[in-house]
Amino acid sequence: MEQSHHPALPVLKSFQQAYTRAEEKYGARRILLIFIPLSLTLFLPPPWLLFGFLLSPAYFLFRARTLGSPLPQTKVNFPILLLLVGVVIGLWVSPARLSGVESAAKLLASLTTFYVLLDVLQTRADVWRAASALVLAGLAVVLLLPFSVGWSADKVFALPAFLDWTLRPPGQGTNPNIVGGMLAAILPLGLVLLVAPRRSERIVGAIALGPFLIALLVLQARAAWFALLGGLAIGATLYRRWFLPIIPLLLLGLLFLNQQLGGVEALSDTIFGKIGKPTSGTLQERVALWTQAVELIRAHPLTGIGMGAYPFVAPYAPPNSPSAPGLLAAHAHNVFLQVALDTGIIGLAGFVGVFVMAILSTWRAYTRQRAMPLPIGILTAFSVILLHSFADGIFWGLKTGWVLWFLFGIACVLPDIAEQE
Repeated sequence: MEQSHHPALPVLKSFQQAYTRAEEKYGARRILLIFIPLSLTLFLPPPWLLFGFLLSPAYFLFRARTLGSPLPQTKVNFPILLLLVGVVIGLWVSPARLSGVESAAKLLASLTTFYVLLDVLQTRADVWRAASALVLAGLAVVLLLPFSVGWSADKVFALPAFLDWTLRPPGQGTNPNIVGGMLAAILPLGLVLLVAPRRSERIVGAIALGPFLIALLVLQARAAWFALLGGLAIGATLYRRWFLPIIPLLLLGLLFLNQQLGGVEALSDTIFGKIGKPTSGTLQERVALWTQAVELIRAHPLTGIGMGAYPFVAPYAPPNSPSAPGLLAAHAHNVFLQVALDTGIIGLAGFVGVFVMAILSTWRAYTRQRAMPLPIGILTAFSVILLHSFADGIFWGLKTGWVLWFLFGIACVLPDIAEQE
């Protein structure tokens, strides 16, 4: 079939004409930003998810038509390819195909956002605007909390009676630990916005900081608190080197707290809370899940157990059985183990490769003093995500993974951005 007869060409030609007019008006590639909200249709539940998959190729086809290639040229393309190969394999072998497709859709939306950011972030002003946009997105989530989160009135401390009555939605809402972990990852950007070059960005940071802190307090997401404190300690060290000697003193204080609370098991219960409702503590729960995850990966190293298959396989896999199922958990409570379970070691290598390259890219921007202190905020956010990801799994297979890839997008352009406003 000749290319001129392809049914998608008239649509792409219209997009190209609209793009050309917009580029002449705005003088930049910023019109590509429209593909970020379009890609978020992949977050819709089935069967509406189908619309997202129909729209998802639009950015890549449009970019190929207007810019000559479907993808920006970047060093992370190869690890992303590895990750996608793992995803395809994981979908192929998954016994829970629909759940796997939903997880893959969220990843595809995140990847589209990542690549759009690589295209449009070209100057220091651009990356500061992107950071502001992410903080504003987090602020929007905070405003929706009363209507979307399944509140725990006395998880760590008792909420005031009026909050318990007015903010608790009927039925089951979003897990507060998921929202808390996401807000903890965004909050460091809100802090660096307080010293941003432009007044508008400083205002965004000042407005967002209070609601973020209140939301984290009310959500009572202890793992998010722990990850945020650890990440802020690392960020403070990057911002002021004199803070480095204080870190050992903080560690000694934590060891003393550990001893007062009764040892590592009591401290882990304080930080993370229960996964299910067994008699064992949360550390034993997590160790059991991690041990089983390692064994499942060892048994299926190339394929994993399949995208989205964990809650359907793990409760009945050794050391459990169909007659004596184990703890029913949504994920393995460790992002890296969960990626390997979903996509095999090929996908894990790709995911870790992207993460490492993003950190190294941000570190180069930090040493080159590009758009300072934004690289400190990005490195702090990555520290929060890493600390959180070792004991939870919210940044893979869920909508919150989009935040991680948004940060990847900013990180990968930071070392080479133009310094003009």
